[in-house]
Amino acid sequence: MVVSALLLLCTPVFAQNKKKSAPAPSFDSGRAEQEYQTLRTELKLAKAEKVYLVIDMNKMELIFKLKGAKIWSYNFKASVIDSSLLTDFQEEFLEDNPTDFRPLKDAHLFAAKKQTPDSILQIVSKVSNVSVDLLQREFPERFQLLWDNGLIIDVRTDLTGTQETDAFRNKLIEVRQALSSFGETVLNIYIPHEPALTLFRAADPGLSTMIYPR
Repeated sequence: MVVSALLLLCTPVFAQNKKKSAPAPSFDSGRAEQEYQTLRTELKLAKAEKVYLVIDMNKMELIFKLKGAKIWSYNFKASVIDSSLLTDFQEEFLEDNPTDFRPLKDAHLFAAKKQTPDSILQIVSKVSNVSVDLLQREFPERFQLLWDNGLIIDVRTDLTGTQETDAFRNKLIEVRQALSSFGETVLNIYIPHEPALTLFRAADPGLSTMIYPR
């Protein structure tokens, strides 16, 4: 009886001194599968030995890579700070797309600022025997990157007083996009004109593009 009483008295003390084990972290199978797929996609693009574009949705960063190595990057700013817009773009990009990457369909320049007078370019063209079109350097004021599935990144820069590249075509594109706005996902971003020039010049149709998901 004495031993039983002592055990009863000591039990609460033992219970208080016993450390509670931390709960085991839950395993997110969906997240793990997504990360695995992203790694597979990156490995495939790196092996292709061609430049590809990465849209990092977490860091809000655009990155050009070659063989898996970063060769250019810039942090963009969304025109409207709304995480749901980033999520919508990401989900639309990955929807029905098991490879996790898409080829760029087109890049359209709406407005730009010419840096070199045409008269000077004509002289340089004759001396170097290079077409004026290849010599012309325009800083973009606004352009769009377009993918299938109605995915669009609309890029604005810090330039003002620019000239439209093709007013008629620009208007056609804007009207078409307005009519089909329910089927398009547009992410509006801001980048200064110098890095924007690099982005636009490197954004050739067919450029492989992948996403680092949020």
